[in-house]
Amino acid sequence: MQVQADPVFDRDLFLLRQQLLKISEKYDVGDEQGKNITYIERPAQILTGLANPFIDNVSHLGGLAGGTLAALAVRPRLLSAAPPT
Repeated sequence: MQVQADPVFDRDLFLLRQQLLKISEKYDVGDEQGKNITYIERPAQILTGLANPFIDNVSHLGGLAGGTLAALAVRPRLLSAAPPT
């Protein structure tokens, strides 16, 4: 059974060239001779990009606070477990 597809995609080699100075990522897709066949547009994720550093910092602070609380909770047990001198 032969699958019918657009003849544009009936090739083994595609060349991608990124368009610069764009908010969203855009790529020109070309054939072996460099002629443009189509383009690909990847939407910009501005809010995700802005929120990632904030979320990362909050998670690090949470881990630091949790580690500090765990150390404070274990400290009295460690001191009382010391052998008498």
